[in-house]
Amino acid sequence: MGLILYAALAGLAWAILRLSKVGRREPGLPPGPKMIPLLGNLHQFPPEYPHFKLTKWARQYGSVYSLKMGPGTAVVITDAAALKELMDKRSATTMDRPPNYIADAVAGGLNMALARYTENWRTLRRTAHAILTPQQSAKHLPIQRAEATQLLFDMLQTPESFYTHIRC
Repeated sequence: MGLILYAALAGLAWAILRLSKVGRREPGLPPGPKMIPLLGNLHQFPPEYPHFKLTKWARQYGSVYSLKMGPGTAVVITDAAALKELMDKRSATTMDRPPNYIADAVAGGLNMALARYTENWRTLRRTAHAILTPQQSAKHLPIQRAEATQLLFDMLQTPESFYTHIRC
């Protein structure tokens, strides 16, 4: 009984600690409006014309500020020059996709279109670029022709098995 009680208390303490951090701005983020736990800044957005509120915050906090949207964080950039600098000069450190757990589960992290910008993505991109250049594609042409010829032969021999032939 004592071990279960300690485990339950530890779980409760962990949950309280976790929930208390929701709505807090992480260190290193630009300044922004004050937040409340759990909601962050969501309660401050008007249901109509939220762009007016965003403009007001831009005047108050500068052209780059951060908002907490529940568990997520948004960095708002309202200046074209700041956005250009971020996209052109700092893209290596700022570009990434949000985690997509379903895509990772389905593709095992090997889907380049959905992968996050990590070393794995860079390896996939390098490999795809090396394979898909015009010179490399020309090397695969004899194999493609042989496969096409085999497919046509199989379809002529047994046309009723069309769907079986075209599957990989």
